[in-house]
Amino acid sequence: MLAYAEQILAGETADPRVVVPAAILHDIGIRQAEAKYGSGAGTYQEIEGPPIARPILQRAGIEPEVVEHVCRIIATITALGTSTRRNSASSGTPTGW
Repeated sequence: MLAYAEQILAGETADPRVVVPAAILHDIGIRQAEAKYGSGAGTYQEIEGPPIARPILQRAGIEPEVVEHVCRIIATITALGTSTRRNSASSGTPTGW
């Protein structure tokens, strides 16, 4: 996934501070999802991934706004970027994480 993200960065205008960690951490919730729900389905990874990724990014010294952006990506990455979860109308933040 990282190599693909780097190819995208080479041809698109995007922030590598967001794209690279999102590519690396996009599946970080899979083990927790399997343990908790008996499934590694993307919908469960969307729930479990951000709480795992957030402290990793914070410990790495990533800026808070970038941390939140990466966590939003992780929380909505199912089905090639089309999340099955709804956004909160007030904040634009996916609900449930």
